[in-house]
Amino acid sequence: MTIYTDWANHYLERARSRRRAGASGGGLARDCADGLLLADVLEGVTGLKVHRAHRKPRNPQQMLENVQCCLDFLHAQKVQGLEQVTAADIRDAKLKAVLALFFALSRHKQATKQRTAPSTGNATNASKNSSEDVSLNAVQRITGGSSCDEILTACGNNVEMTTLTANRYLVKKC
Repeated sequence: MTIYTDWANHYLERARSRRRAGASGGGLARDCADGLLLADVLEGVTGLKVHRAHRKPRNPQQMLENVQCCLDFLHAQKVQGLEQVTAADIRDAKLKAVLALFFALSRHKQATKQRTAPSTGNATNASKNSSEDVSLNAVQRITGGSSCDEILTACGNNVEMTTLTANRYLVKKC
């Protein structure tokens, strides 16, 4: 999970957000529950403004509306892999849903970069992958492109396992 926390913080910095994932001590899932940090991450990743229903959500319904705005934005951007992710699961800080969302978002970002990258064949450009792309490639290579659902299922849904531990587990299982 730390890989996605670091990834989120990278894009929060890019979006010049004052928020930081993991700063509250509640974990990435808890940080995304009100939809505000999630919207900031989406703005950092896409460079587009995300509508927020409530700037200071005061109750679970307002949090749900913010998260739904984020999911609607992702659907409008044609992000694939969000079929099992619901606003209620994100608002309720369900780790499996948050990881699935970040996995889908990171794959979308990687695919976008590959479509827009100039195909010069220059080895220097090829070696300039950002750390999140390298990490995502490593996770996909190790897991054979497994989705977050498959990774968590293989790890017995143990939320304490880090991504690295999950990857080692999957390598041993193969």
